[in-house]
This record gives sequence, C-alpha cells and structure tokens, in this order.
Amino acid sequence: MMLRLLTLLSVIAVTTAAVAGEHKLQTVKTAPKGLSPKVTATLNPNGHRIIGGDGPVCEIWMLKTIALKPGFKPSFSIKYPFIPGQLIGALRVPKRPEFTDFRGQVLDPGVYTLRYGHQPEDGNHIGTADIVDFLMAVPAKVDTDPKTIKDLEKLMKTSGKSVGTTHPAIFSLQTIDGKIEKTELSHDEEHDFWILNFNANGKAKDKTVKVAMRLVTVGHSPE
Repeated sequence: MMLRLLTLLSVIAVTTAAVAGEHKLQTVKTAPKGLSPKVTATLNPNGHRIIGGDGPVCEIWMLKTIALKPGFKPSFSIKYPFIPGQLIGALRVPKRPEFTDFRGQVLDPGVYTLRYGHQPEDGNHIGTADIVDFLMAVPAKVDTDPKTIKDLEKLMKTSGKSVGTTHPAIFSLQTIDGKIEKTELSHDEEHDFWILNFNANGKAKDKTVKVAMRLVTVGHSPE
C-alpha cells in the first residue's frame, strides 16, 4: 500500500513539473508602449505573447516589412537575409522574475527593440550555436531611430545595458528546415528551447516575400 502511494505521488510530482514547464502562444493586437513614434510606425501591431506556467513570459513584434539584404545567399553559419544592425522588431518583458536571454542573462522588465546581429566566430563562442544569426535586445529609450545601426561595437555595448553587462542581450535564430505553414510555438526537448516559428514580411527590391523565422524565446545555451 505504501509503495503504491509513493509511486502515485511520484507520478503526480512528475506530471506537475511537466505542466509547469509548458508554454503556449497568444496573439497580441496592439504595439507596446515605450517605443519612439518613429519605431512604432514601422512595427506590425499584431504580435506574439509567450505564456508560461506563471503567466506571460514575453511579447514579440516584427516590423510591418523588413528590407532584405540584396543578393543574399545563405552560408554554413549564416541563414537569415538581414543586415547586422538592422531593426527587426520589438520585445516587451512583463513584470515577472528572471526572464533570460540565450546566454542566461536576466533582462529587466521593460520594452526593447530587436536588432539583427552575428555571433562572433572566435574562441569565446565556439559551440554555443550551429549558426551565428541572432536578435539582440536594446533598451527602447535609447534606440529611437529605425535606421540600421552601422557601429556594431557600440550597438552591442548598448544592448548590454539590457542585462547590466558588456555582452549584448541575444536571442538565437535557428535553422529553417522547409517552409513554416503556420505560426506556432515548438519545444526542442533536447535543449529545452521554446521556439517561436513564424513568417515575417520581407521586401527584396520591389517584391514582398515571406521570410521563415525560428526564434528561441525561452531557454539558453549551456555555454
């Protein structure tokens, strides 16, 4: 009898932990407050809310249209057709404990812009990701112009203010395998990543195209 009771309690504990670790996706219909008018004007008001066991984790918006890099061809480590320093979207972190970036750095609650970058291919970053594409969070109060930022070193230092370090706050972009048929949140069980899968609106020359994106919203690299 005691053995059965212990087994039942063990099953309940495991089930509860699994439920607590689950995340789901909701649609957001309005852009976040706290962005500059210029940035807000470029933003698609329809965004995505990630919800965990304790409530909302983060909210993400993309631009209405993202200009694509002319003549882009994917390489072994670079898969996304964007320009480093380019504005891609926005992020809002609600008042909840310890929302972290891909490096496990804690972001304060607030609103941030999301700009595209490449992870440096040096000895400090070997093995942290298969590809080097990422989005970096920049405090919205200091990033008020939607133009591409060309001074990448300064941009990364400014992004570091999001987490109180000298390293930028980054969110990993993952490799795309085929088309993304619908917006959804998937779970990479091996790494315990919650990945937002969606299509952004891109523009190449005068043609509007869909850009498939896979963004790690919850979870971090062990490195």
